[in-house]
Amino acid sequence: MKQNKIIGCTILLCIAISTNLYSQRQDKISFGINIIHFNDWEYKPLNFFNPEIKYLKSINQTSAINFGINAVYAQSASKDFQNPGDVFQRLIFSADFAFKKYFNHFSGNIGPSVRYRNEKIRASCSSCPPWEFRIEPKKGFIDIGAIAGLNYEIFITEKNSFEITMAYRLYNKGVNPVSLGLFYNRHL
Repeated sequence: MKQNKIIGCTILLCIAISTNLYSQRQDKISFGINIIHFNDWEYKPLNFFNPEIKYLKSINQTSAINFGINAVYAQSASKDFQNPGDVFQRLIFSADFAFKKYFNHFSGNIGPSVRYRNEKIRASCSSCPPWEFRIEPKKGFIDIGAIAGLNYEIFITEKNSFEITMAYRLYNKGVNPVSLGLFYNRHL
């Protein structure tokens, strides 16, 4: 019970400090990690430690332009690549350009996104025994799409803050990932 009160007081203190500092919007650089979900991998739906770096240029107190680059490397569980055409391994780099709008501690962003994905795909092989599988040569693709996100920022000091983000990327081809991230922001 005492531990719950300490945690509650700490959260209230962070929110009170953050409320006083959120109005001081500046340009910032962010470093963070994401947890990404690919819906075609049922047995390994979450992929951890996907780094991202972002730069944000403020337009005014309620708007900004955001540029981010992230990378993903993931391998599926063995049950997720049983059939020909299933993806065994992914290496993805994406660049996002977004307009960001602030609402107190919350912000929303939307804009275009470009990604390069290199995937290992299970090949169809009629003469292979059932315990053996073959991989097609790595294929690289460039996809065009969009990103939409929702963010919550917690200020620690005037120059430092943390941000929790949730983003959905929609592309013209391939799997569309959902990500949940934690970022450290340094205000410039």
